[in-house]
Amino acid sequence: MINNLNNILKRNGLGEVRRVGLEVRPHSVKTPGEVLDVVRDFGPAAGWLCVTDEVLTAEQAFDTAALTGRIILSGEIVSGSRSLHIRQDEAGWTVTNLERKESGDHILIEESLVSTKRPFLLKYETFWLESLDSFGLKQYRACASRFAGFERNGG
Repeated sequence: MINNLNNILKRNGLGEVRRVGLEVRPHSVKTPGEVLDVVRDFGPAAGWLCVTDEVLTAEQAFDTAALTGRIILSGEIVSGSRSLHIRQDEAGWTVTNLERKESGDHILIEESLVSTKRPFLLKYETFWLESLDSFGLKQYRACASRFAGFERNGG
């Protein structure tokens, strides 16, 4: 299946897909200080953070000292094969660690989206899993997307 899909993608000038694994670990935090601690503990990371008055971006690593006293509402940061996704919810924030593994049952498709912060593209890895539909036929369904960094698009 992957070989056939890669042949079609290659003919159309698109990248290849491959089998990988994905580990997803969500947890809840209650306070803005806890969110900041999670970001600091994640380590040097590129990405975007929406705070109360602006959206901050960092190509290489956030200066987490500059985030002191600010409230992170949402964001996505990346360090290699690990990503941290932050979303505010009714009880505080849901913070989800996503890590791509080199082997597993997921099909990985890389995507790029236009950013409002030019000249960047937002890179994502979308993970698909095989399942059976109600007729017993194989199908693939997207199950998660992981922020994978920025790409300069020159425009």
